[in-house]
Amino acid sequence: MKSKLSILLTLLSSNILSSETHLISPTFAFDKFINFDVSNNIFVGLDQYNQTFSIGSNLSKNFKISSSFSNDLFGSSGGEGATSIRNGNTVYMQASYQKNNFNTSLTYGVGKASVGGMFSDLDTVHGIGYDLNYNTNNFSFGVKVPLKVVKGSITSNVPIKRGMDGSIEYLLERNNLSPSETQLDLYTNYKYEINNGHNGHIDLYTSYVQNEFNVANEDDIVSNISYNYAF
Repeated sequence: MKSKLSILLTLLSSNILSSETHLISPTFAFDKFINFDVSNNIFVGLDQYNQTFSIGSNLSKNFKISSSFSNDLFGSSGGEGATSIRNGNTVYMQASYQKNNFNTSLTYGVGKASVGGMFSDLDTVHGIGYDLNYNTNNFSFGVKVPLKVVKGSITSNVPIKRGMDGSIEYLLERNNLSPSETQLDLYTNYKYEINNGHNGHIDLYTSYVQNEFNVANEDDIVSNISYNYAF
């Protein structure tokens, strides 16, 4: 019968040792920021939930760029443990173009971090996402690929078995951080104006998500309704 240590080593090997790992799942998005103009061409943004700032510039009537920075690796961080990722830094950049009712944006991120535990080496990690949509005063629809890792790998020192003398044998494995599948969001939003003296409106949002979290065949439909008003 296997000892508890042998069972633990088997579990660790099966969960960490693979050619592809979803260890890093970016959560950053520029559309979470509320922007404020500081001049005719410069604006700053605030993501109040993640306490993150951004800065951007309107290069022309239709084209703008934005940038931001975070002290983690695409939202992933951790101190000690078997899968330690720490001292991360990620820079995000976005280029956006708007013409009439069409809007498109491309987001790029690049980050680096220190690793520990079973990890011995981590490449510079690169991520890309994009959004294309059409908007009117009350209706919008679009397609979006949320930011995902497209390049980067990490080395794992995975225990695979214990010898008769109690020594543990390790296997050095290079793991790809880029998922083979890509999440795709198809979404619509309808805004119903309410003229009740408060400039209110109701938003009905529906989204079909394919390969959610970049996992094959993980599809979902998301709907929500919200009421917004201003005094």
